[in-house]
Amino acid sequence: MAGAGGASGPLFATVLLELGKASRGVEQLGLAELEAGVRAAAATIGRLGKTEAGDKTMLDALLPAAEVLGCAERSGERLAVALQAAAEAARSGAEATTSMPAKKGRARYVEAAGVGHPDPGATSMALFFEALYDVYKEVEGS
Repeated sequence: MAGAGGASGPLFATVLLELGKASRGVEQLGLAELEAGVRAAAATIGRLGKTEAGDKTMLDALLPAAEVLGCAERSGERLAVALQAAAEAARSGAEATTSMPAKKGRARYVEAAGVGHPDPGATSMALFFEALYDVYKEVEGS
């Protein structure tokens, strides 16, 4: 948590900690644990940052990914398909921040509150889900 500068280190650590809590006692991470961890991470980040969807933060990528994971879990979707859909939802959420004015964080002090630029935290979260999917594909294929 303390290794990265700024707010991003603790926020990403929160995601990993919540995923760890959700998968405690489980030998293999499944869709139910992944969804629970992502939802818990979103709730914790929202509470700590006093943010919500539409504030132009990483939640704008994290929440769509959580929603997709929940739908996939309820419909019995395969993990690979759910991870790909979560990565796509996170990317779409990150791209949607381009037209949003920042309501929280440093970007709110930038000219036009960062409108015209995607939120770095949301973009990083999209990259996180894309990497998760890529690694899963690589491991699953071996």
